[in-house]
Amino acid sequence: MLSGAQVAQEKAYLVTVKSARAAAGDNNIALIEFARPPIDEWGCGHPTGTAHAVMATLFEQALTTDLGW
Repeated sequence: MLSGAQVAQEKAYLVTVKSARAAAGDNNIALIEFARPPIDEWGCGHPTGTAHAVMATLFEQALTTDLGW
């Protein structure tokens, strides 16, 4: 639900955490980036049910790939 510079800053924070965990031997962390849904798939500043369904499918695909399900 972030936009602009906020997206880049939050991603940088997450990459830092992932790198720190990897340096400590924990390579079981992945980042999943979701594309911002079209404007008509937002309700009161949050993704709608339709947008959540798309995000759930992408999340499931990432789990399937990463975990070999």
